[in-house]
Amino acid sequence: MSLNGYLAFAAALLLPVSPFVLIASPWIVFRRRRARALAREAGYAQLDTTMVRCLEACTKAMIRADSAGNAIEAERAVRDIDRFLDLSYSSRTWRTKALILAVEHAPRLTYWRPFSELSADQARAFVDHRLATTKGLYGTISLVRQLVRLGYYASDSARSSIGFVPFAERNKQRKSAKPTPALQV
Repeated sequence: MSLNGYLAFAAALLLPVSPFVLIASPWIVFRRRRARALAREAGYAQLDTTMVRCLEACTKAMIRADSAGNAIEAERAVRDIDRFLDLSYSSRTWRTKALILAVEHAPRLTYWRPFSELSADQARAFVDHRLATTKGLYGTISLVRQLVRLGYYASDSARSSIGFVPFAERNKQRKSAKPTPALQV
């Protein structure tokens, strides 16, 4: 089922509890606006604080660098994701934000705390067991892996740490390399 299908299914499931949502809506709206305002103060253009915490936890759980700079790299990756969302003028940006919020609350389906509040071991276990699939609800939510990779490998330091050579520099390396000898037949 596609993301739109899951969203429609979730809306149908929420219909019976809609009176409670209506009563709680001022509180929900206040919390979302407050999270958005705090994120703007921190310099984020598209994400709110809940999304920032979730993406930082996802980056730390997925990128298994055990160095002290992992927290700095996670924050940089989240800032790159925010910059990407801000620069891409798309009507689907809300889907990406909904995906991030779905990842934040997905552990609650198994009676755990939200993703950003999990310990490092629990977050890694959740990523390994639940987000490793491509089928079902968790398969749709696992699309966040691509978003984290996009943000993490956007920096020169991350690209060089895995030996990635940008396309523009590949031709320069080939020209400076020794030419291969002709094949004798």
